[in-house]
Amino acid sequence: LRKFQPLWHNCAWEVKTMNINNTSTPSQIQRLLEALLKYPVDTITARRKLNIIAPAARIKALRDKGHKIVTTRIYAEDDYGRQHRQIARYSWHGFANKGGV
Repeated sequence: LRKFQPLWHNCAWEVKTMNINNTSTPSQIQRLLEALLKYPVDTITARRKLNIIAPAARIKALRDKGHKIVTTRIYAEDDYGRQHRQIARYSWHGFANKGGV
């Protein structure tokens, strides 16, 4: 596992189409995809910045639609300074097949 400095410290997470208060599944999937197209996203960041409580389920939905998303495990710190290991960090790598959305 690698210690990871979250990229969101230097990123503008405000995306024009993003409605952070909409917790519907399609809205969460869209927010996560928009973020992944720009930066890798870890579980803590997805919860904190994107208002997605269960990012793994949204990642599965994107994979089911043909997106190739790679998961790596990292060390990360939560808002209270506690260290966590085995945090998922997702990065988008195109489409798994030519039939992608």
